[in-house]
Amino acid sequence: TIPINKMMPTKAITVSGVRAVDRAYNGLISVALDVSAASLPGTIAGDSIGLSGGTGNMLDKNIGVAKPVTLGSLTFGGADAGNYSFGLSGALAVNISPLTLAVSGITAANKVYDATNAAAIATRTLSGTIAGDDVVYSGGSATFSDKNVAAGKAVSGTGLGLTGADADNYTVNSTANTTAS
Repeated sequence: TIPINKMMPTKAITVSGVRAVDRAYNGLISVALDVSAASLPGTIAGDSIGLSGGTGNMLDKNIGVAKPVTLGSLTFGGADAGNYSFGLSGALAVNISPLTLAVSGITAANKVYDATNAAAIATRTLSGTIAGDDVVYSGGSATFSDKNVAAGKAVSGTGLGLTGADADNYTVNSTANTTAS
């Protein structure tokens, strides 16, 4: 006989078909797990068990291909879920792509006529970075549409890029347009 206060062991089930969901960089190590194709082989017929989702964790927040993911949690439900213990079949991996930034633009300095169309970038404005990330919109050169004097002339900036410790986690346009006199 088994004492009434002693718990019976749960049945071990190995869940298969769970995958980490690829996404763009967001500054977090957590990733969503897709359980839409998951199966729970070995459950007893008629038992009510469901799997509704979960999360995993990467070792770092940065972009990468086939980055290893450790299981954070899976959400099991149903009247009979407490009768089972769950493990995961296979390794999880995720692809994290760079976040495309919206560039607010550049401003160019006004200048006195000097017979060239050379322009100087005065400021660069970047939007959409993750708070706390070290990323700066930098570099590049600019030119006026021609060498002639006029107010509000078109200026084209080229060769713009990103610098900083987190720059590789982002992509940005290398060109921007503004006006100057």
